[in-house]
Parts: sequence; structure tokens; C-alpha cells
Amino acid sequence: MLAKDSAMNHTVVLSSINLLFGNSTKQKTKNSWGEEKAYKDYYAASDSWFDRHVYQAVVDKKYLDEEA
Repeated sequence: MLAKDSAMNHTVVLSSINLLFGNSTKQKTKNSWGEEKAYKDYYAASDSWFDRHVYQAVVDKKYLDEEA
């Protein structure tokens, strides 16, 4: 297992998910990086990018089922 040291120092809002045969392939995020690094404040992140860089997600309880 590869381990790296990092810090949670940036927040994005997940605005949509692209599904292919029921599997997520990329996520569209609302970002604060600006026009130089994101298109009109939006960034399309691949699943592998999310696996490497996302440490925590905050979800409103109204979108979760009882099991979650």
C-alpha cells in the first residue's frame, strides 16, 4: 500500500456525476480555482483523481437512506 502525507485544505462542491453502465466515470465539481485551472469555476475530475485526493465528503442527511 502506498501512503502519502497530505492536508485537507481545499473544498469543492460535487455538482454532477457521469455514469456509464451504472458506474461512475467522472465527477463535475464547482471549484474556487478560477478560470486558469477550471472552466468557468467547474472541473471534471476522474474517478482515479477522486480516489487519490478526496478524504472526506459531507452529505445532507435527506439524501441518505437509513443504512448510510
